[in-house]
Amino acid sequence: TGSARSVTGFDVYSAIKSGEDLLITLGAATSKREARTFITGNSVLLNGKKVTDPKMVLSQKDAMYGKYLLVRRGKKNYYLGVF
Repeated sequence: TGSARSVTGFDVYSAIKSGEDLLITLGAATSKREARTFITGNSVLLNGKKVTDPKMVLSQKDAMYGKYLLVRRGKKNYYLGVF
């Protein structure tokens, strides 16, 4: 089974500057180096789409229904950001 973590009550657009920061905030990575490794290794999906750029800038269009960010790292680790 996978793990799920939900982080509520944070403004994702002002708190998170890049895909690396998103992984760290959700607990999917412990450092920027680790987050970069996951992203460049093609093991991160954001709402079902592969993330390939560690410095990607998040915008409102990246959220499902304008509210949810579903991050998958590997096959079994899921993280949900709700704001």
